[in-house]
Amino acid sequence: MTNGDDPADPLRSVHTTSFPALLGELGASIFVTSYQAGKFVVLRNDGGVLNTHFR
Repeated sequence: MTNGDDPADPLRSVHTTSFPALLGELGASIFVTSYQAGKFVVLRNDGGVLNTHFR
C-alpha cells in the first residue's frame, strides 16, 4: 500500500487562487463524491477563502 492509499490518511485539497472568488461570484458551492474512496466533499467560498468540508 502506498502512502496515499491508507484510509487513515487525512484528505487534502489544492486549488487556484481564483477558485474561491469564482464560487463567490456564482453564489455556488460544489459537491463532490468519490465512489471508490467513499468520500463526500463540499467546496464553498468563505469570505474569499476556500472552505472544504470532508465526510
